[in-house]
Amino acid sequence: MRRHLSLFLALVTLALTSAPTTRAHDAAPGIVRQLLTSEVLPNVPGHSLTALKLVLPPGAIAAPHRHEAFVFVYLLEGQVRSQLNEEPPMDYVTGESWVEAPNALHTLTQNLSETKAATLLVVFVAQEGATLTTSGAIDQ
Repeated sequence: MRRHLSLFLALVTLALTSAPTTRAHDAAPGIVRQLLTSEVLPNVPGHSLTALKLVLPPGAIAAPHRHEAFVFVYLLEGQVRSQLNEEPPMDYVTGESWVEAPNALHTLTQNLSETKAATLLVVFVAQEGATLTTSGAIDQ
């Protein structure tokens, strides 16, 4: 299992150096998303996998949002506080990860450092055509 994880992380690192970079349309200023891949999953009919790199500048706090997907997040670098729905906030450091159920309200995503960016690998597994990220008002 460790060997597979090491290979996966090596491939992600390679992809991070060559993928195009875009600013998130619904994110706080300075938050950048970099699409790594988007592929149909042949063994899961009607579903796709999308992976991206997300960079949160120092002190950044993303707006509350939802994903119409199962989400796996791996913190490549930095310190992040994350809160889902009404659960207590959790702090994560480099090398830690979490998952999000489809349509969970991500109430807080915060870079805890005031001096260094935080970099996250975000992997979505969703039905084809799903909206991966939508703003999510607290009353929804």
